[in-house]
Amino acid sequence: LPAHSEEVLFERLSELGPDALALARTLAVHRDATPLAVVLVVSELSGEGRTYAVLDELLAEQVLVREGDRYRFRHEAIRQAILSRTELAIRRKNQLRAAEALLAFESGGVAARIEAALHLIDAGEERRGTGILVTAARDFAAGAGTHQNSDQLIGALCRVVRAYDEQGRSDYALGAVLFPLMPLAYYSASWQFMLEYGERAIDIGIRITGLGRAGELVSKVGPEEALKQGLGAGAAAFAEHASDVMGYDLKTAIAATIGMVPASVAVYATCLDSEAVSRVARAIAPLALFGEQHVAHAMR
Repeated sequence: LPAHSEEVLFERLSELGPDALALARTLAVHRDATPLAVVLVVSELSGEGRTYAVLDELLAEQVLVREGDRYRFRHEAIRQAILSRTELAIRRKNQLRAAEALLAFESGGVAARIEAALHLIDAGEERRGTGILVTAARDFAAGAGTHQNSDQLIGALCRVVRAYDEQGRSDYALGAVLFPLMPLAYYSASWQFMLEYGERAIDIGIRITGLGRAGELVSKVGPEEALKQGLGAGAAAFAEHASDVMGYDLKTAIAATIGMVPASVAVYATCLDSEAVSRVARAIAPLALFGEQHVAHAMR
């Protein structure tokens, strides 16, 4: 915001009563409209009656607007101004309260779970928040969810992947997020994310499952023994990285790696990137050790 506009906003906020400012600060962590039921849970004012009265005050002051039984800030700039003046410890406390309220909100559906997960991640509970996103993505992939909020879910997972990359997280942690994300991304507005991460996701899957090692051993010990040794090493490594894999085991990781192949190849083929398709074919060559019926044989 221009300096003058920012000053006007801060002056306007300073005119709010202490309860109105407190409730506005509580609600400012919500990017979207907040259901009344959630507002009543997260409010730290003395009783529901007081919360209703302060909501009316914030509506009258045009800080909030009402959309059915939901409330949102009239302008994003107001929300951001309030957040900028909220101490980090208070913001994190509000995010945790918001997350718990959204997870308990029975009619919130997938959208509420995603928002709650992002609150947890922002508040420092990254593992729990990411676990919620990964579980939601696996539900989608299994057909247990509708695709109404898939773009929101995919966007949240893409954000986690990039954050993990910046933090230098292990391939096991990255794989746990990429496995359910990649097939979903193909059908979303974020399909270009696959151009960035498709090959890498498959390489990670082949490597951490031990299939890459199996491919290296074929010429030395034969296909059957190579597969046995490679998967044995993969299983042992999975046990060592149990805290990173978000519920995946060797079997489900192999299945997820296979599941990423068709969508990744389709994106590269659509973009006429024959070199990328060839690289994927080479990367998944160890899958042919499972038998001639496997997709790796079809791509030869």
